[in-house]
Amino acid sequence: MGIWDRVFGSTKEENSNRREPVNWIHLTASDELEALIEASYSKPQLVFKHSMTCGISGMTKRRFEAGAGSFSDRYAFHLLVVQKNRDLSAQIEVQFQVRHESPQVLIVKEGVVITHASHWQIDSLDLAD
Repeated sequence: MGIWDRVFGSTKEENSNRREPVNWIHLTASDELEALIEASYSKPQLVFKHSMTCGISGMTKRRFEAGAGSFSDRYAFHLLVVQKNRDLSAQIEVQFQVRHESPQVLIVKEGVVITHASHWQIDSLDLAD
C-alpha cells in the first residue's frame, strides 16, 4: 500500500467494498427543506452539504457513498450543493442552529438535528446507530 492509499484510502478497496449506490435527493428550495423536516417524523433524514470546489468535500463524499447506500432503508439521503444553494444552506444553519461547514452531514429526526459531523469526522459517523 502506497502513501497515497494510506492518506486518501485505496480506490481499489473502496470499489470492492461498494454495496448499493446512494440515491440522493437534491435539496434546492425552502419548501423541500420543510418537506424534509416533516418526513423526519417517519424516517431519519440525512443531509450532506457538499462543495463542488473543495477537494476534501469531493473525497469525503466519495468515501461516504462507498458505504452509505446499504442504509437506504434507514435514511433518506439529501444532497445540498452549497455553491448552487447558498440561501438554503444558510436557512439550514439558522433552522437547526448548526454552524455551516462543508463537507457536512446532518441527521434530522423528529424535526431536530440528532447528530452532525464535518470534514474527516464524517468518516466516523456510524449510520447503524
